[in-house]
Amino acid sequence: QPGRPEIVGCMRSAFARALALDPGIDIGDQTVSGPMTSVTTGYQTDVAASLASARLSYLYLLAGVPGVQAEGLLFDSPTGDYTYLAFGRVIDAVMFVGYLRQTKYLSTAQRRNPDGTITLSAAVAIENDLKATILKYLAGQFNDITVTVDRTNTDGKLKILYAVQPLLYIKQIEGRAGIRQVLTATQTL
Repeated sequence: QPGRPEIVGCMRSAFARALALDPGIDIGDQTVSGPMTSVTTGYQTDVAASLASARLSYLYLLAGVPGVQAEGLLFDSPTGDYTYLAFGRVIDAVMFVGYLRQTKYLSTAQRRNPDGTITLSAAVAIENDLKATILKYLAGQFNDITVTVDRTNTDGKLKILYAVQPLLYIKQIEGRAGIRQVLTATQTL
């Protein structure tokens, strides 16, 4: 019923937030969307560290910041391409747009080198077309993208590598404090 609170797991709210944001935006980005408005209280917030170390998404409270915050982690190795939900979503979006555009090259004639590989000019033209299309539809969702056509293939198969550089999200802050003493003159006691 509307207005009636219920206790649920965090993933419902986390994915609702994700669906409301563009693919490259992290669900915890407070500058874009602020705290989780549908979540009024965080229970068991002491398990956030355990969930984070297990590479699972979680909600948490942050001292001095109003509302409940979110962290969208995916069960991937710490060095993998899918560590954060935003990374997986932006890669999925890039592959979706890239797939739609790359299909126009099916059964098209491309120039070949004497060894049977695609010519440099044909490969670069395809790369530029795919990159321009992806940038047009997903502007602002990532820092940069490199599209590379495999130039060694000879069997009529177009092999493409999409390398996405996602936006940088600060996930840890290390602040240090100390005393700085500056003596500008000699002291005589």
